[in-house]
Amino acid sequence: MLATPGTYGDSAANLRRADSAFDVLDRLMRDGAPLPSRWPVERDGNGHEHVTVLYDSVSESLREVGGPLRSFASLRRAVADWHELDTVLRSGGPLPEPWQR
Repeated sequence: MLATPGTYGDSAANLRRADSAFDVLDRLMRDGAPLPSRWPVERDGNGHEHVTVLYDSVSESLREVGGPLRSFASLRRAVADWHELDTVLRSGGPLPEPWQR
């Protein structure tokens, strides 16, 4: 969802869909589901501050409510932060604090 967020006209619906998808991922990670194979993360929990800030920003951006303009801006912010979070996790960075195991 966050790889191809869509157009301005679809932003409110896409924001809701992305929020729902992130909620599923968040619940799975909090419940200890296996990590995606692309995330060879450190499990010791050190240095998780930056990834936790990114996680929080994605989560908050996806919960934004409003019309198309506000939704479009929130979706774009979530896309940028998700991309950075995913990049850190793919490079072996630690999990965000809520996902620590």
